[in-house]
Amino acid sequence: MRRDVAGVGVLALLAVLVRLPTFLATPHPLGTDGYYYVVQTEDLVARGHLHVPDTSWVFALHGLFGSLGDPVLATKLAALALVALAVPAGWLAGSAASPRAGLALATWMAASPALTHLAADFPKNLGIAAPWLLLCAAADRQGRARWGAVPAVLLLVTAHRLGAVWACVALVVWAVSSRLDRTAWAGLFVVGLVLALLGPVLPGLLGLGDTFRLQGQLGVGGLSPFAYFGLRAFHPVEQVELTLAWGGLLAGAFLLVTGRGRPSTAMATALLVVSLAPVYATDTLDLGYRLALVAPLLAAPLLVQATPLDRLPRAAGWLAPFALLLAPTGVDPDDLPPYDRYEALIAAVPRPLPELVVAHQGINFLYDHRTGREAMAWAPEPDLDPTRVGRIVWGIRGSEWVAHGAPDRVTLDADYAYVREDVWLAFRARALAGGDPDLEARITSWRNPSRVRPAALTRGRDPSRARR
Repeated sequence: MRRDVAGVGVLALLAVLVRLPTFLATPHPLGTDGYYYVVQTEDLVARGHLHVPDTSWVFALHGLFGSLGDPVLATKLAALALVALAVPAGWLAGSAASPRAGLALATWMAASPALTHLAADFPKNLGIAAPWLLLCAAADRQGRARWGAVPAVLLLVTAHRLGAVWACVALVVWAVSSRLDRTAWAGLFVVGLVLALLGPVLPGLLGLGDTFRLQGQLGVGGLSPFAYFGLRAFHPVEQVELTLAWGGLLAGAFLLVTGRGRPSTAMATALLVVSLAPVYATDTLDLGYRLALVAPLLAAPLLVQATPLDRLPRAAGWLAPFALLLAPTGVDPDDLPPYDRYEALIAAVPRPLPELVVAHQGINFLYDHRTGREAMAWAPEPDLDPTRVGRIVWGIRGSEWVAHGAPDRVTLDADYAYVREDVWLAFRARALAGGDPDLEARITSWRNPSRVRPAALTRGRDPSRARR
């Protein structure tokens, strides 16, 4: 037992060290939302509160590492810490089946390219990894050990909204498949109470107002995760891991049919059905894409449980350190938004800076980080004075600015310009009335935000900071 604990500790440390050089290969944070986490960390350390209020416990790690002084480094270390936490959680989940299963699952978590991808792009989604595995560990045990499900569920629900959905589905399946298990119903009661009482007021928790997040995300497409391989360049190793989600679904069905399934088997199988269902739009890097990335968390325990590990020779255990070499393939440090270009755009914005700037995702939080002023990737609310709001506009040619009556703009580079929001609104109305489909496509592009922020995003905020 002590040897296993020591081995898992070493695996968790190696899980960080093997990824660290890749994460440090760029001075910028990884991922399109990288500077969101940087700004959150800066404000948490300097002011004692987050820039964008959020109740996720994941930001506690950012605050902890933010005390080191470099907010960019802090975001990277916090993300890697989330990977490390999944290693002992995987060991506990697998050990309910056998010691070898525990070490196998811990090794998978340490070597997983998908976890690396989540650490780079979606740290809050990665926050569900360890609590989910701890929930599986509690469900598969007997007696008082099952009550470990309650803290696991609370961590799962408060990590990310997806974790709350997982918790609700998993607990219902556990309760029903285990003949109305009392622990599962108690956990479900806790989730329901937290979401009913705190969801409407605390930002970051799942609430009814979050249904807007499904808009544009549902629609019959290809089966995930295969359909998402075309959205970005996945390393072949990560493609194999994501494809194994289908193997996990088959393994879960096999275990349940043959009577070898545990409570976690039914839980993970049900969630895989939901995650792999052909109902998610495949042209966005959002809901279906994220479900594809977290699917290995569901599939790994099922595949480990279905594999006859006790029949494998002991020498197979020596392959674990080599599996860790696969971990960095989940992220390409060169595949980043053009942050250097964005910094040049921000430097060219005329001074003095306005109260608020509208800028698309990738620029918005970098602007906050570099200037200390506000930027958002949403259209301003109607009650804001558009003459006091600036906008970084993409894709409008010089002749088009002149033709539609907005010659007074500041050119930032070949593709971007800066105008006041009232100038943009007048230009936009005239240009859209002109009937040019190419110009309309550029005006309505995500790079020129036109949607006002949903009210659900500002719930639970101090009115004095509601613009953030």
